[in-house]
Amino acid sequence: MKKLILLLTLIPLVSFGQDESTINLNVKGDSYLSYIKDNGMTYNGLGKYIIKGTKFYGSQKKITARLTKTISEFASNSNASYKILSNEFLKGEFRKVVITFELRNKDDGSLLIDKDEAKKELLSLKEYLDLGIITQEEFDKKAVSLKKILLGN
Repeated sequence: MKKLILLLTLIPLVSFGQDESTINLNVKGDSYLSYIKDNGMTYNGLGKYIIKGTKFYGSQKKITARLTKTISEFASNSNASYKILSNEFLKGEFRKVVITFELRNKDDGSLLIDKDEAKKELLSLKEYLDLGIITQEEFDKKAVSLKKILLGN
């Protein structure tokens, strides 16, 4: 009976400690994925990431500074620049900061994405062009950076 009670008290602790997000395992390799996961990041596709920081105590400013430092190191290691898209502060039992950011290639400013994503994006742009949603000029402008990723130029 004591073992059952102990087991029932440990199950919620283990389940709450699990990572709540999933990461596409085909993004850029195991070391890349482990870096993202170890630093509390989630890849959302098209060069966009989310990083979360939680503390029982501490100010929004301190948590945000720590997360921004992690983002900066990640961008530097990826030879990229970053742009913070949103920064949310959630109060409650734990203070939580959620930052959404994107990575861009330092060389040409294009989104830092892999070939599969570039191909999907190019195909969707072609579909928009065929439907008349975008013009040929808009397609050509957006296709340049995607073609560089696909062709490795």
